[in-house]
Amino acid sequence: MTTTEQDEREREFLGYVARKVARGEEPRDRDDYWAEREAWTSRRAIGEAWVVRIHAGLDCRDDRGYGREVFDRTDLGPRFHDIRVRLDKPLAVEAKAGGTNATHALRQLDKDAIVLADRGTMLWLVRDISKFPPRVRDRLDELQQAYPSTFIVREITDLNEGRVFEELRELLRTKELEHWTMREAQLTIAARRARRDELVEEASAAEEELAVVAAQRQEIQNDLAIVRAQRGERARLGDQTSLGARVAAQRGQQAGPASGDGLGQPYLARMGREMQTAPGRSQERDL
Repeated sequence: MTTTEQDEREREFLGYVARKVARGEEPRDRDDYWAEREAWTSRRAIGEAWVVRIHAGLDCRDDRGYGREVFDRTDLGPRFHDIRVRLDKPLAVEAKAGGTNATHALRQLDKDAIVLADRGTMLWLVRDISKFPPRVRDRLDELQQAYPSTFIVREITDLNEGRVFEELRELLRTKELEHWTMREAQLTIAARRARRDELVEEASAAEEELAVVAAQRQEIQNDLAIVRAQRGERARLGDQTSLGARVAAQRGQQAGPASGDGLGQPYLARMGREMQTAPGRSQERDL
């Protein structure tokens, strides 16, 4: 490490100590501070990778108004979101790749309650909810009960990732379609009025935006149809798998306990009866 790097590390540590003392808190010693700093850097990298995975899985496109680290203003201060889309009402995603600090998460949830009360939609997408402190899990349950259709918590694993992403893509595309359909209607009215009043520039501007919005609305509508078909196909295959398991279980019950050679008793009894009534068969089997 160069002298300059050492000086920078020392300035960072002293700044940390000064902030802690100003808040009346006990600062860590140097070794403890740098160990925690490295652990925090590692957790941040994991968290960033999780957000990128969520962003891609939900198909959050910039041209549809999605952004990263966007905030909503609340009475408790700004609520920064990992992912947010610009619609008539807030729709945002909180992505948690591991555990979480109880104080920080509870403050986020208090702000989320304000967003939800303003008819917003919040998605908490977590990797392992068992790592959350009990108080945080209790608060998540409270908000789910209060806002069952707009406060959505999903634990995403390698096994259920495809199914959960499809479910949430349908939700997001539905919300987007509502927004862009409404905007298309507003622009249609605005363009007609401007033409009627011979406001050429305003009419041209409205018609130009209308063409973009109409194309976006159609594309979202197509995407929604695709994801609904995907979910329908997944459900159909799931039903087939479930049916196959039930049929196999029923056949196993009907077969009864297996004999020493692996054949069910009902099958052996039937074969015995057939051999008694058709002696020629036993001779054929001996050949």
